[in-house]
Amino acid sequence: RQLASQVGATLPGTRGLGAMTLAGSINTAPGRVAFKDAKLSVDGDVLRTAFTGTFETQTSTIAGTVDLTSSSARELAARTGFQLPGTQGFGALTVTGGLSSSPGRIAFNDAKLSVDGDVLRANFTGVFEAASRKVAGKVDLRSSSARQLAARAGIALPGGSGFGALAISGTLASTPERIVFDNAKIALDDMNGSGDLTMTIGARTHAKANLALDRLNLNAYLGGGAGAGPAAGAIPPWSDSAIDFSPLKTIDADLAFAVDALNAGGLKIGRSVLDVALAGGKLSANLKQMALYGGDGKGTVTLNGAGAPAIGIDVALSGVRAEPLLTDGAGFNRLSGVGNITLKLSATGRSQRALMSGLNGTVQMKLEDGAIKGANLAEIARTIQSALLGSAVGGPAKTDFAELSATLAIKNGVGRNDDLRLLNPFVRLSGAGAVDVAGQRLDYRVEPRAVRSNEGQGGKTDLRGVGIPFHIKGPWSRLSYAPDLTGIANTALESIIKGEDPLDAIKNETGLDQIFGKKKKPQTVPETPPQAVPKEPQPPAESESQTKPEPAQPAEPDQSVPPNPQQEGAQPQKTEPKQKPDPLDVLKGLLGKP
Repeated sequence: RQLASQVGATLPGTRGLGAMTLAGSINTAPGRVAFKDAKLSVDGDVLRTAFTGTFETQTSTIAGTVDLTSSSARELAARTGFQLPGTQGFGALTVTGGLSSSPGRIAFNDAKLSVDGDVLRANFTGVFEAASRKVAGKVDLRSSSARQLAARAGIALPGGSGFGALAISGTLASTPERIVFDNAKIALDDMNGSGDLTMTIGARTHAKANLALDRLNLNAYLGGGAGAGPAAGAIPPWSDSAIDFSPLKTIDADLAFAVDALNAGGLKIGRSVLDVALAGGKLSANLKQMALYGGDGKGTVTLNGAGAPAIGIDVALSGVRAEPLLTDGAGFNRLSGVGNITLKLSATGRSQRALMSGLNGTVQMKLEDGAIKGANLAEIARTIQSALLGSAVGGPAKTDFAELSATLAIKNGVGRNDDLRLLNPFVRLSGAGAVDVAGQRLDYRVEPRAVRSNEGQGGKTDLRGVGIPFHIKGPWSRLSYAPDLTGIANTALESIIKGEDPLDAIKNETGLDQIFGKKKKPQTVPETPPQAVPKEPQPPAESESQTKPEPAQPAEPDQSVPPNPQQEGAQPQKTEPKQKPDPLDVLKGLLGKP
């Protein structure tokens, strides 16, 4: 630096580069010094270089080959007047190749540049000009941590477990206004991809890309949202951890993606083709193809990170398996089957819990060949005894169905349904109630009806039969089941109005005789002479779902007062039948009234 100053030359920067050695042919003239076949070397603390070629002081032109090594690219840049982003070093720098220089211009041709640091190893082969910052060539970049690399470049990435190991290779063409990356191969964390990328630098950086990835786990690149993992078999609560939508505001983009496996929230999605538009922190994804849970889907998903975080979903799914979909997406594992689901939902919030509390929209579902887990509604419909004693609920109990359909209208995280329909070979079911998505609770009333046919899918939904309204409520992980006895009261009251015996109506409608037990009717002495064979009494009519009892045996005659068959007109003695319980007393007992 001092030598340059002595001869009237100006070197960039302010600090010295080290000792210099120069050898070669020299030609001088007033105001001009030229070196031919020169060999110049600099040996300093951050720079060691060897140059062979020609240079002239009058025109400040240099041409030749260079072999440059620096222990710190950042420090070397600072000493030569360049400002690199960030504050920490990238590592040692090596540059070899042809060098040509003129005032305001330094160009490397057929250059080989490498950086070897703790978080970055990069190799570049091509040409670049220092003044115009034009770069063209092949690049191969590897980093042990994309997050640390970004931090050293002055870029803060969002929280999360992602942005680990990074590898990029391809053809690079770059100017201060535009970066084009063709035939790129990208590996980040556990995903691999390829494609083309163009970035336009301006007031808002814009990226345009066409990429194919083998997998993409969005959860790793959005801060928060996951929460602690649940215990085995448990339904995890919604997380209160903040979801970071700030990356949506860092760049605008138009991206075409093809992804073989995509994880978003709890959902596990297969082969997907989607177009993503991102502008001003608002993202819109057009799902052209989406394979998930055995079926496929199409629709749009929107994310708004410009203000309060918001999500919109307008998706139609067909042929999907409901149980894994609902388990992964909503933490609900009580319903299985294959069918179609339509989602039109919107939500606002900064965490999973807040989003679920602000959820609005509709869900329509029609499933076939599935089951409702936790209750055997066919058994409940046939007999109240199973409902009261709990033999048809909990554990392995389930209701298989041929067809199930329902619509859920959701407002502020609570869904209402009043059109549930289930078809089963032995039961038809309707229902209505509330599904608290935010609180992960259910409050639902179902009306199963046992039917006298084995029609399944496509059967009539209005067949009359016996049944007990049933109440399902509680948290999703610990649902409770109990009969709704108000339905029995209605049955009894209707019978009273009709002038019928309410007890018989309840027994015939619900199977109560299984609780009270079947009593043998007393046999009266026949009016015909004793030598005649008495007719067998007919058994009482019962519901087809109950087992028919054996015919009652004739009662033994009272030996203390034998009948007199010779007495003309004498009436045979009869055993007094047991007095029937008062139907109203029975009804009060069922309802828990004194």
